[in-house]
Amino acid sequence: MSAIFTESTRGKRQLCYLGYRFSLKRKNQNGSEYWICVKCQTTATSYLHLSVFVREDHTHLPDETDKEVPNSERKTSTIDEIIGKLKDSLDCHSQDAQTKIAEEVQKHSLTKNNLIEAQEKLSVLQHTIEFQCEQMNVQQQTITKLGDQIGSQQQTIGEQGEQIRSQQQTIAEQGEQIRSQQQTIAEQGEQIRSQQQTIGEQEKRLNLQNDKLEYICQKLTDFEKTKKFTDYANYWKALVVVVISVVMMTVIHRYLKL
Repeated sequence: MSAIFTESTRGKRQLCYLGYRFSLKRKNQNGSEYWICVKCQTTATSYLHLSVFVREDHTHLPDETDKEVPNSERKTSTIDEIIGKLKDSLDCHSQDAQTKIAEEVQKHSLTKNNLIEAQEKLSVLQHTIEFQCEQMNVQQQTITKLGDQIGSQQQTIGEQGEQIRSQQQTIAEQGEQIRSQQQTIAEQGEQIRSQQQTIGEQEKRLNLQNDKLEYICQKLTDFEKTKKFTDYANYWKALVVVVISVVMMTVIHRYLKL
């Protein structure tokens, strides 16, 4: 049972196929036509009036015939009739027909060649794009590795910076210790100089006392030479010895206290 295309009295195109009537819904860009059943929501698609494809099952029974719809006028014939008319109209011995066929063949050949050339260019472009994508992947991997290396180096530099800061802090602490030791040494030096000065003053005093003792001894010697007071000579000698001993013991005692 073939498909019949009709036009109603209202000017709407209809399709009769296998006893079901479809109303034209829209025309697609690829040349096909989209139909919908007039009694249910079943859809169908026709291709250049040569084939019909029904997508769903109908929810009602067919009209039991694919005759013309009442109040409609037949505008097209069946597929077999269309093909027959085309065969009859094509006269292979006609020069005009051969010319038209040659022109059509040439047009189709040019179109085919253009399509082949475009396909080759597209293939080359596709290979080029794939090659560039591979190169980009390699570059991306290289960049990733470089990024990892830079990150590792930055981490190492950070650790070295921490070590340097720790060493600087240690050096600063050692410098504080050295300055404290220098200050202590300076204070000890002041104490030593003060002690040296005290010792020098004590030495001067001892020298003065020694000079006095020598002067006294000299006087005693002179006194003995004059032989005055001979009876008391031994007494004075003993007295001088005692005085000298007392003075020396006093000096030694003070020196030991220092």
